[in-house]
Amino acid sequence: AAWALGRAEDCVKHGVPVLPMPEKLFDGLVDEEVEVRWRSEISAALREHGVAMAAIARREIVRQIDPCLLVSTLSRVCAGVAVENHVGSLLLEGGATASALFEVQGWNRFDAYSPVAPGVAVLSPVGLPGVAPLLFIKPGSYAWPAAVWPEKV
Repeated sequence: AAWALGRAEDCVKHGVPVLPMPEKLFDGLVDEEVEVRWRSEISAALREHGVAMAAIARREIVRQIDPCLLVSTLSRVCAGVAVENHVGSLLLEGGATASALFEVQGWNRFDAYSPVAPGVAVLSPVGLPGVAPLLFIKPGSYAWPAAVWPEKV
């Protein structure tokens, strides 16, 4: 829903580089080489800009592919990026995306914090070594509130 509502345009407007899922990953097969390359691109954007948006990035999927596979791939790649780059905050759009990331990471207990805006939950996994990332979660059909966008320098 978010992609159709212009999430990529929102990101560009706020200086957030957008890294769409590579076309090859829509074949319905796990392709570790393509996933590693995409993860490296996201990590490079994080190092350069301090923020990045990874997304399935399709208004509609024309091929027959299980949407759960796409969300699982996105979650696996983002989990790798978060661990490799010691990401402090993750903005998760949609309950299925959040659930898939929690499953990949093995997270099942969270501390809850005051929401940054109506409809945006703020959680942090419990029991992680070091500083756990803050997780901002909202439905895919809502716009992100101004409070979560980075300040343009």
